[in-house]
Amino acid sequence: MKAIFDPRQLAHDPEIYFRRGAPMPHQERAARAILLRDMLREGGYTIEPPADHGLGPITAVHDPDYIAFLRDAHARFRADAGEGPLAIPTMHPGV
Repeated sequence: MKAIFDPRQLAHDPEIYFRRGAPMPHQERAARAILLRDMLREGGYTIEPPADHGLGPITAVHDPDYIAFLRDAHARFRADAGEGPLAIPTMHPGV
């Protein structure tokens, strides 16, 4: 089995999320990614970095307006929501 790990994954380290309107401890923490990576190494698996395939595969299957929206969606959200720890989306608007 091939295992893929990128150190940039560790930047995803939310402390909480909301479930039914209540803050809950988030389970997808950087420490969990490190634990899983290390367990794979100890199990004899080779950890490889992800390959960069560029934007070609993304633009082949997604609308250009959607790609443009995603390029700075998080930065725009944080500018509106502020820099606090709760500056994460807690709901998804309907289409």
